[in-house]
Amino acid sequence: YDRWYEGRKQWGMVINRTRDLARQFTQIVPDDAVEGGVWRRALGHIVAFAVTMKRHLRDERGLMELRDVLSQNDVDAILAYSHMPLHVIDVLGSYVEQARRAGKISDIQSQILHDNLTGFEDYLGASERIKKTPMPFGFVVHLRSALVLWTTTLPLVLWSSLGWAGLLATLVVSY
Repeated sequence: YDRWYEGRKQWGMVINRTRDLARQFTQIVPDDAVEGGVWRRALGHIVAFAVTMKRHLRDERGLMELRDVLSQNDVDAILAYSHMPLHVIDVLGSYVEQARRAGKISDIQSQILHDNLTGFEDYLGASERIKKTPMPFGFVVHLRSALVLWTTTLPLVLWSSLGWAGLLATLVVSY
């Protein structure tokens, strides 16, 4: 349960950080800070981070959700990397640095945006830790033993009220 709850908290923070970073990009960075306009591409990559993080944690590769958010070239560039979320963070960081070098944002504003990107990395790392940490052996044995004991005694409990239908109910519940 704690793994599920911790994963839920990390994902919630990714959503919060996504909203915050999108707000900061539109309020701090002028749209002409990057050639071709930064807002659409940056906002698309912010959405892409959440999508690629989900895909990465599920060991999936498809990015069909992004076809209306990013150009096909951007989607192809993301797919070319084995660690898609890190590539998206790198792209967002490059937008921030281009704006800083062009004098469109100050060093302090750049640092604020980079702090949000660091938050993305922190939540991604925490989620990977949760995914890669195996269940303790003792917990798995205890859980399996409890389930076997419960499913073998359930027909005895149901017999008085359901009779032979209790066996069918037990099979359905066990399945």
